[in-house]
Formats: sequence, structure tokens, C-alpha cells
Amino acid sequence: MQAAIAEPTEGFDEATPGVFLSAVEARRRQVLASLDAMPGRGQAADLIFDLFSHLAMTPDAVLDLALFDSFDRRHRYDDSDEGLRLPRELGGAIVLRDMLTRGTVRGPALEAINALFTQGYAASLRPLDVVERRNFTLRVVAMLPGAERHGPFVLTDFLDVVCDEDDALRFWQIYVDRVAAEIAKRGGASEGTTREPWLLSRLLALHAEGPMAPRGAWQTLTRHVNRILQAHRHRWRFIRHLAEGCHEPRMLCYLCTSPAIVEDPEVIPVFLTRGNSRLVSCALLALYVYRDAHSTVDAALEPLRERPFAEIASRLVEIYGQLNLFSNIEPGSALEHLKIGVLSLSAERLKEAPLDALPNAVPQDSRSLRQTLLLGDVEPALRTTSPAYAQQYLERVVGTWFQTFTPSGVEHPLNDEVWRSAARRALCRLVQVDPVGVVGRIETFAKELNATAEKWAEGDVAFSHHLTARFVALFGSVWVGVCRALCAERRTHELGLAAYGTLIRVFGVMESFAQGSGGFGALEYVLPSLYPDILGPGEPDPDRVEEAAALVARIEGSLHAPSDLDPARRVDLSARSRPRAQPPESEFEPAEGAPDLESRRPWRPQARLDTERSPDDIPLLHRRPTRGAPLHARVWADRRPTRRWAIVLRTFSGWEVVSDMAQRLLSLLGLRRSGELVLTDSEVIVSRATTAGDRALASEGWSLSLDDVTGVRVEAQLRVFPWVLGTTGLLSAALLGGHLLFVGLRTDDSTALGWAAGLLLGGLAFDAALSRLSRVNARTFVLELHGRDARQTLRVVMDAKEGAEVLDAFMAHDAARRELEHLRDWKARPQF
Repeated sequence: MQAAIAEPTEGFDEATPGVFLSAVEARRRQVLASLDAMPGRGQAADLIFDLFSHLAMTPDAVLDLALFDSFDRRHRYDDSDEGLRLPRELGGAIVLRDMLTRGTVRGPALEAINALFTQGYAASLRPLDVVERRNFTLRVVAMLPGAERHGPFVLTDFLDVVCDEDDALRFWQIYVDRVAAEIAKRGGASEGTTREPWLLSRLLALHAEGPMAPRGAWQTLTRHVNRILQAHRHRWRFIRHLAEGCHEPRMLCYLCTSPAIVEDPEVIPVFLTRGNSRLVSCALLALYVYRDAHSTVDAALEPLRERPFAEIASRLVEIYGQLNLFSNIEPGSALEHLKIGVLSLSAERLKEAPLDALPNAVPQDSRSLRQTLLLGDVEPALRTTSPAYAQQYLERVVGTWFQTFTPSGVEHPLNDEVWRSAARRALCRLVQVDPVGVVGRIETFAKELNATAEKWAEGDVAFSHHLTARFVALFGSVWVGVCRALCAERRTHELGLAAYGTLIRVFGVMESFAQGSGGFGALEYVLPSLYPDILGPGEPDPDRVEEAAALVARIEGSLHAPSDLDPARRVDLSARSRPRAQPPESEFEPAEGAPDLESRRPWRPQARLDTERSPDDIPLLHRRPTRGAPLHARVWADRRPTRRWAIVLRTFSGWEVVSDMAQRLLSLLGLRRSGELVLTDSEVIVSRATTAGDRALASEGWSLSLDDVTGVRVEAQLRVFPWVLGTTGLLSAALLGGHLLFVGLRTDDSTALGWAAGLLLGGLAFDAALSRLSRVNARTFVLELHGRDARQTLRVVMDAKEGAEVLDAFMAHDAARRELEHLRDWKARPQF
């Protein structure tokens, strides 16, 4: 049976991009074209496929002359010329029988054998239907490792050219699934940790370590991965499947450094625009290795330009955050081209998009130490058009900087010079916008660092002193850079002197922790020698502080050239592939058209731009509860369904109204239910009592140790829905009741008049009940405490005003618990 070589099917791209992929494709077509002149090619393909299938399914079989002759007779070869011979360009006068049985097949002859192997597989598929083809493909993929035990015989090299598109796609899907499952099974633990929020950090560290020889199963898996990388159809789908299931960074490095991942026109654009953070890390590593892939970057940015900004804001923040993990991006590289493109796209689209989309896309976790850098870098584009939003962008950066002053925050690997440089730039700009408010807030914050460290230390004096020293040193390293940058410019020199005054007063109060830290620059040496009267507790003489500030500014101005100051990160937003040759004059010049500084409101760091306050934004504890002085709050035990759809159904069906009216009726009759929540430093107690006048009918209580609290959840009650439902019910009752009223008056029908009166009164009662329910829900919230045991979950309803202190305490306890868990986890981990 002769099997002609299949022509390229529909969807088969002839213009294979890239030197590597096009060379592979050209060689495969050349081999197939040479086999066209081979007599008996179809019978040879059937024989080789059947022979390899037998060898794979029979582990004890040996490829010798006897076995080959048995298959030769079965396929009825005409071997009068001592067997079938390959074309001259694929091995010359080599007899197929001798070539297979001597066990040293290589070079063009091996390619010919693999091509015939694939053609035999394609011929076996033709008489089968769709279901049978899938089952047959499953068996063939499972037997491939057995065939490879007898030699380097593979089926995948010529699959895309020989088989139909559907058959090839079916084979690749099954094959890739098996390889991905094997990689996932042999991979290590997940790379996502609190110390390395992104996979890219681990990949860059492995790339810096240099090559490592694969061993055992990993060496075999790399051969399978390399075959998948050479697939012609749907290559990006297979590569994405492998990358998503692989948790071994070494294998990901091998995958991302392949030439195929950059030469393929879809892999990196899909990873950057549609992949998760892991796939973004893989794409950025490939661009780091292949620095000239500018066309690939352009292909990735193009679909982002076509989508609404609200949809791509989180994507831009994610890409820009990971781009700032590179310690040094070479000028003109693909990574620099991508960075400029993301920044330019953000600045352009801010003119037409909601301005809060970008900051709302930044998460409230350690990744914000990189993702907020986009807010600071895109802020110059908003200075003239939206100065209020520009200030809020900077406030978000500074607010995140405030949040890093925790035991885990100061030790986090992302809290490095890149992040501190961004905080300096944001502070410099904010000092120019609101000098009095910003400087005063910074000074107050710095003088409270000792108290903050004591709170985290929880009585451990040694740890408290160590933590205070770390806090003060990191604060000084950031603020001294602000002072230098402001004093370096003539227009902001006075602001720089005021900033130095703040630094001097903080150093005077914190001298025991700041001296020798290296974070305060020349000030550490000048004050003890020339101004010892400023040091120590108490308010120093303002004249002496001003004199010391001027002297320190002159000293540091003579020691630090402008190029040695905090480098400007201003990027030419009009550039697409190359940065500007000349650096800007200054990134700290005041914004043109900025509003009057005296009329600005006092600056406060904001964690987000949402108009409604989130429970996550509730401030930390104002008054710490103790056993002798607990916190009390009036509560109502809530046993209603917790899912939104259930609550909406109760309200819509009227059961909520009936329940509320029943409670009010019982209250009028003297039957009341009351509850109380008591919070100490070790436990929370919830009690509920039912009374009739002065007589207690029933009482019950629950208690939960704070050590067993694993989570705190705060939910707002439904407010708008009851009001809308009540108004809709009132309008419906008014329309129907009014109609019946006019009908009854015209026809003198007392029944219609009765129904009209009932509908009108019922509509008024329904609206009044739901309006009251809306007002009650507006001033209450639901507090859920989750214990280690599911049966320990407490759910109560509290008044927002009366329970504010209790809520603050719970949120502070939950934040401290999570922070201390991170601290203990980091202490237990080996340090890098």
C-alpha cells in the first residue's frame, strides 16, 4: 500500500519565523521529499510502525534478523535485491534490514526511519473513526518510551507534516499532557513564597548560577520538552501547558531559554497579555536572555493598546512590577523597550480612562513594593491635567512605604534600594506639594518608631531594641536622600533645609539607635562633634537646628555630586525603543499649574482610592483590651444564611420584613432579646439573653480563645437593595391600588374599594419596614470570627459606632497574628 506524503493542511504556516524553527522545518521537508523517490515506501512505513509497536509492547523482544524477517514476510516485501534500500541522499546503498538490526542508526538514515515511522502511524489512522483514532493515539503515545529503548526512534519530528491537522493536534495534546504530568510529578515544591513573591526572582538566581548538568529522569524529560518546542501547529498552547504545570525552576529555565520560545510569534505575547504571574516571569526571562527581541515586544504591546484601560491596568502593573526585579537592564535591550512601552501606554491611556483604575490594580501585599513603582513613574503625566490624582498616586507609594515598618517588612528582599529610591522620589514630590503637612507627618511618624517596635516585640526588650534600630536606619536612609535631592536644586533648597531639620530632630531623639547605623549620612558625624546640645530628649533650640541643617547641607553638597544623588527615573514617554541620551535637569521641579499650597488639605497616606472605606483599612488598635479592662459592645447573634443570594431571597420573599415586624411586636409586648460581646486580651465571649420585663426566660453564651482565631471577616449589610425593593413595592401597590380605587368609586363597588385600601396600606407598611431595615443595615455590620475548628465560628451583628473599638481590636489582633506568623516562618527559613 502506497502512502503519499500529505500536503500541508489548512492552517499550516509555510512562513516559519526564526532561523532555528525555519531550519528545522526545511530539513524535515527535505527528508520527506527524498523519500518520495523510494520504491515501496508505503510498505516500508507500515512495516516499521508494526515492528516498533511490537518492540514497545514486548519488553523482552530483541531487534534481530529473525524478528525483522518475520515482519518482512508478513508485509510481503519484494526483497530480490537483498532488501529495501534508502535513497542515496538518505544513506545510499544501505539495506533497511541491515540498518535496523545492527543497532547503530544515525544521521540521515535515522531521519528517514523516523519519517517512515510517522507515515506508518498516519496510515494506521486512516480507516478509523474519531473515537477509535483517539483511543489508538492514546496507545501509541503510551508505547513510545518502549520504542525508544531500542534506539533514538521518535514519532514527533515529522508528525505535523505527515498527518492531518486534527490528527496531529490530537496526538500533541495527549503527548504534552503526559510530559506535563511527569514534569509536575517530579517537580519540587511550589516556588511562591513570602520572601519571593514572583517566580522571576528564582529564575534569575538560577540563571546567574550558570549551567548545571541534568541527571537521570530530568535529562530524558528535557528531550521530550525539546521535541514539543519544535511542534509546528499550536506551539504556544503546548509551551503554556508545560510552563503552567512545571514547579521546577531548573526545567523552566531550560524551557524559557530555548530559541523556539522567542522565535514563535505567539508565545511571549500570549504569556505577557493573557498569562498569570508565573507565565509573565517566564516571558521576561526569555526577553532577558534574548535581548534583541524588540519585534516580539511590539507584538505583545499591540493587543494591550486595543483593549480598555480598566481591563489592562492590572496587567500593566504586573508586568512593570516584575520588570523592576532586574537589577540592571542594558540600554536598548528588549526589556528596556518593554518597560518604556508599558510606561508610555499607561501615560497615554490615563487621558481617557478612569484615573483610579491603576492604583486599584495594585495589591495589598509585598508585591506592591514593586508594583507601586508604576504609579510613581507615571505621575508626571498627571501633574498638569489631574494634580489631585497625581498627589494620590504619590500618597499610595508613601503609604506603602509606611506599611513596610514591620518585622517582616524591613527584612523583606523587595525592600531594597530600588524600592527605597521610589519612596524618595515620591516623598520629594509630596514635600513640594504640601511641605508643612508632609514634613510634620514624617517627623511624627519617625519619633513613634520606638513605640511601634515595642508593640511588635511584645515584651522582648532585646528584639525591641534591634527592631527599633532597623526602623530608624531604614527611615534615615530614605529621608536623607530626600534632603540631598531637595537641597541640590536652587528652587527647593529651602525645603531641603526644612527636611534636614526634621532629620536632625529625629536623630536627636533616637540617637542611641541611630548612631552608627550608616543611614543618616554626614549628620551622624557632624551632630555629636559640633552640636551635642541638640542630642537627647526634649525639644532642641530651633536656631541651633537651623544652623546645623545649613552646615550638614553644605557638607553633603560638597561630598555628593548631583549624579551621586538619588538617580532620576524619569523616562521619555515619547520614546519607543531607546532612552534619551541626556538626563533630565531635575525630576523634582514643581508641577506647572499646581494649586496654592496653603489651600491644600493636610496630607495623609492613603492605601487606596476607593470612596468607601474597606474593613481592611480600619486603623490598628487604639486601646488594648485586658482582662481587667475589657472592651464591650452590644451585638445580635446572627444565624441567618451567610451567602448573598440567600439574604437577597429572604428579603425579596418578604421573610426579612416579617421577621423584623415580629421582633418589633414582641418588643412591644415586653419580650426582648439582647446580646453582648466582651473582648479581653486572651478570649472573646458572646452572650445572648431573652427577657420578658425583668424576668430572664433564656440565656446562652459562646467563648473563643484568641489563640484559636484563624481569621476575621467583616461584611457590610445590604443597604440599597431593601430600599429599592420597598420603593418598588410601594409604587406597584400605589398603581394597582389607585386603579382599584377609581374603579370602585366609578362603579360603587365596596369590594374594589376594600382591596384598594388594603393594597395602599400594605404598600406603605412594606415600604416603611424595608426603609427601616435599610437604615438599620446602614449602621451595622456582620463580624465573623473563624476558629481552628469549623464549629467555633462566631457570627454576630454589631453597631458600626458602638463596636468601632472592638472592631479595631480584632483587626489589629488579626494583623499582628499574620505578621508574627510571617516572622516566625522567616526565622525558621535558611537565610540567603
